[in-house]
Amino acid sequence: MSIINATTTAGVALTGDTSGNLTIQSAGTNVATFTTGGNMVFGTSNAGIVFNNSSATTNSTLNDYESGTFTPSLGNTGGTPSYSLQSGYYTKIGSLVTVQIYIQCTVTGSGGSTVQILGLPFTSATSVNTTGSFFPTLGFGGSWSMICPDIPSSSNYAFLYTSSQTTGQNYNFFTGANLGSSVNLRTTFSYKATF
Repeated sequence: MSIINATTTAGVALTGDTSGNLTIQSAGTNVATFTTGGNMVFGTSNAGIVFNNSSATTNSTLNDYESGTFTPSLGNTGGTPSYSLQSGYYTKIGSLVTVQIYIQCTVTGSGGSTVQILGLPFTSATSVNTTGSFFPTLGFGGSWSMICPDIPSSSNYAFLYTSSQTTGQNYNFFTGANLGSSVNLRTTFSYKATF
């Protein structure tokens, strides 16, 4: 172990363990650890890399990056979907979440008026509703439509609606024959999470 100006109450220390990890300590508290796998792990929750720019430092801190999978499903379809494929991938950088979703299923029933994508990986921010930034495609038994996701505040689901210049937002598209017996949903969109 190498120590630089370290005391029990003040100073900086560099410590290593038998696995080869290197930890920086300040006044006896772990600040950051460099692992043998090449990662840097911060010792304080929500700490991160602060970029030197003109904006407020709280808005310039990169303190979260995650990627993974989740299982999306459809809600309010008027029937019980039978899934042949449920695939979801996400990347979260700071509070911005980008999801990729692919759902194939059959649905028997009349269809609901506000069909939903359920199971988003993070709860959306409480400030305002978020509209997905990309248009997905949704197939209904052989026909295709362009639709938009709408994520309400403080939720982990998205409403689906059609949109046009003449009719505006239409949440009632997914009824009766429009839903059909088979659904093929492919979409990518982004939304703001609570953290």
